[in-house]
Parts: sequence; structure tokens; C-alpha cells
Amino acid sequence: MGLSLADVYLIHPGEDWKETRNILQPDLFIVCDPSKIHDRGCFGAPDLVVEVRSPSTAAKDVGIKRDLYEEYGVKELWIVHPVEGTITEHILENEKYRILQLYAKGQIVQSLTFPDLRVDLEEVFNEDQLH
Repeated sequence: MGLSLADVYLIHPGEDWKETRNILQPDLFIVCDPSKIHDRGCFGAPDLVVEVRSPSTAAKDVGIKRDLYEEYGVKELWIVHPVEGTITEHILENEKYRILQLYAKGQIVQSLTFPDLRVDLEEVFNEDQLH
């Protein structure tokens, strides 16, 4: 398993990573298949991706990137909305994302893909830590 801030080369099985134009840099991702980890980054879809929205990247994170993650089979996508203090959890079902839940400060995000992964949003959106 790997955690990294690196390039993700979104490729379908059998595609050459050198040919893809879909090279993204998620804020955080988890990959369980060690054969996908290379010196240049991750070749193929991670199991979970976390994108933190900012005013300058909001349209890209929610639109273009979300669509690419869906197309290439990222099982779970969390979109963090720091201003609102929320996380939207998307789950891939039948090759389409479904919003599983919208979590807010005071709640605990529970990953469907990784049952042991729990994130307390009280700690994530702690006002003392944001300033």
C-alpha cells in the first residue's frame, strides 16, 4: 500500500502509460496494488482519492477530475470542502459515481473501501488548527 503526493497516470489495462494525457496529481491517494507503484508515480487507478477544493481548483476537482476518476475506476473519491467544513464521499457503482454521504464537522467519515479508515472531521476542521 502506498500514500503519496505524486503523479497518477490514468490508464486502462493494456494501455501504455507513456501515451496517456490523463496525468493527475491528487492531494492524497491510496493504492493497494504494489504493481501500480513506479518511480514516476501510480500507473492505473488508485483505490481511494482525496481532493481538497480551493477556489482556483473547484471546477477542475469536481468536474474534469471527478469524471476521469470515474472513467478509470477509482473506487472511492472524497472531495473536501474546507470553507464549508464538509467532505462528499463518492462510491463507484456500476461504473458510475454515487454520492454515498455528505459529512460535516462533528461527524466521522467512514470509508466504504477501507472499513478501518475513519477520519474525525472535528479534528480536520478544527478552527484552532486552520489559523
